[in-house]
Amino acid sequence: MPEMNISRSHVVSGLAALHAEMTGQIEHHQKEIRRIAADLGHVAATLKLLAPAADLRAIRAKPHRERSVLFRPGEAPRAVLDVLRQADGPQTSRAIVERIFAVRGLDPVPERIESVQKSVLTVLKSLEAKKLARASATGKAGVRAWVIA
Repeated sequence: MPEMNISRSHVVSGLAALHAEMTGQIEHHQKEIRRIAADLGHVAATLKLLAPAADLRAIRAKPHRERSVLFRPGEAPRAVLDVLRQADGPQTSRAIVERIFAVRGLDPVPERIESVQKSVLTVLKSLEAKKLARASATGKAGVRAWVIA
């Protein structure tokens, strides 16, 4: 029985530490929200000075996008095109991501691969719209394989 108390105390102390960490994150983000709200108030006041007739409610919020930790701005399309140029045949988005990880010497952690794969799919669709890449085949379950256009 004493072992259960020890294991429970480890669980309880771990949960208490997690609680403290999450509470700290909430306080940090609330402080950041107050700072951004104050900045927004200053921008709104300046807009009203410069354009009194402006309807600030008509200005839509721009969605926040998390920047990729793997790519700098503009680097993802170049990396995808490099992989497609060097490939022997059509490549799936997953194969492209795995090749990018291999070239950069990164550990292919599943969560990271999934995140980067979303970026690569967005890049591929953009390259397709620009007629720089095209889907050459659709495999099982609708998986598309890509080549240079």
